[in-house]
Amino acid sequence: MQNRTANLVNMIRATLLYCANNVAATAGIIAFAVAKAAADTKLLLIEQLDQIAEGTSSGVTLDTNAIRKAMTDIAFKCCNALIAYAASVHNNTLMAKVKFTRSDFRGMKKEEIADICQTIHDEANTNVAVAGAFGYLATDVTDLQTSINLFRTAAQNPRQAIISKTLALEQINSITRDIIDNSFKLGMDKMANTLLTTNPVFVSGYIHSREVINIGSTTAKVRGIIKNEEEVPVVDASFYLTLAGDNHKVDETQSILGGKFSISNLLANDYDLYWSHPFYQTKTETNVHIAAGKEIRRNVTLLHLPPITGTINAAQLINIFGPSNPAWRVGLTIKIKNTTTGTNNTSITFYAASDPAESYSGSNNLQLSNGQEQTITITPADYNNFLNAFNQTPFPATYEITFL
Repeated sequence: MQNRTANLVNMIRATLLYCANNVAATAGIIAFAVAKAAADTKLLLIEQLDQIAEGTSSGVTLDTNAIRKAMTDIAFKCCNALIAYAASVHNNTLMAKVKFTRSDFRGMKKEEIADICQTIHDEANTNVAVAGAFGYLATDVTDLQTSINLFRTAAQNPRQAIISKTLALEQINSITRDIIDNSFKLGMDKMANTLLTTNPVFVSGYIHSREVINIGSTTAKVRGIIKNEEEVPVVDASFYLTLAGDNHKVDETQSILGGKFSISNLLANDYDLYWSHPFYQTKTETNVHIAAGKEIRRNVTLLHLPPITGTINAAQLINIFGPSNPAWRVGLTIKIKNTTTGTNNTSITFYAASDPAESYSGSNNLQLSNGQEQTITITPADYNNFLNAFNQTPFPATYEITFL
């Protein structure tokens, strides 16, 4: 079996096993049990076909009794639908060909049961366009033929040609898709969702069981792109993970050109995810389940830090930025505005300093009067450990610093 198909089949097994171990959760949904039984039957066919696909030229030993049960289960489904259709159109000839009970199937000899099932298959195939609406699918007809072929091979029926490995693989792929597309996606998945409010624990486990795990890898990966509100990629943003509810970093990386980030080789677990940058607000996502062999993607938008506002009293010196504020660094772009209103004229001087209490020296500064604003980007020449501000006037002044 190819790796991709093997991964899908393992997911099918895990899902059916989870449902079997939690049967009480779906006991009130009769159709769920019916859909699961059909999937169980078809999984058995996959397992028997896999023996042929993986077998040697000397042959393999198939489980005749198990295949017989699978074959008669599908045949019983098809013949009941055909009986209902035949009754609706008064087709007594068709009725006679397919009218069998469970007891009839159990009492048949192995030499005749495959022929009876073949007749049911042929009638189901001929009438699928009109009788399918009474309870069977075209894929059921295909699966019935597969089970008949398998049974004849297992019973060493001389009329059955040997099933080739290539054909076995093709049938495995077909039945696998049938289970996923019909039994799961259109059936069990939808019915499980009806329990979301009454039994969320079961639904969460069911969803996890439906995850396809890459058996070639036991580790996982997280990757994505970080942008800001203007859809501009954010470079040098930090992305790191911790185990859910834990502060210890499991791994960390920085975003590169285009805002791209990725962390690989993660063990399956529940994680908390963090994205941060000195110029932006930190974003978190908690309790994210990452399954083995899976890759999850996150496209993240980081919001700029909120504006800094304040009041400077007459002739007062204040410190605005310093080493304790990670945003204060070379490359920071900010818009500084004197937001003072009224008739009193004020002037605020903003300047880089080596100390939070360092007085204004009269050089390398930005002076703004009422309503004035200016956008600046901190260069190496402009940078010092602190950004101070001094109100030179005898009136209170207000300011706003916006991160860009």
